[in-house]
Amino acid sequence: MALAALSRAQHEGVKAECMVDYALEYAAAAGASEWEQQAFRTLYCLGDAIQPSGDGYISNGFINGQHRVQAMLDAGVRRTVVLRHVWPDSPAY
Repeated sequence: MALAALSRAQHEGVKAECMVDYALEYAAAAGASEWEQQAFRTLYCLGDAIQPSGDGYISNGFINGQHRVQAMLDAGVRRTVVLRHVWPDSPAY
């Protein structure tokens, strides 16, 4: 659901600062429980998001989210959204 929400948001031109609200609306419309909506919210919240360090590759470590990533891997999740800070003068990923 997280990847679908992000893909749809990109298609609709949702700005990064609006993603938390967009994600919550998306999850609610998909029938997610209150607990699932709050978990979903943390994927898009700047303070809680999974944030790889370095050049964005998992092998370089994390700024935030290392334990969550491990729990998700243990649960069988192989793809999710992560937050990367891209500065205006840096190359696009």
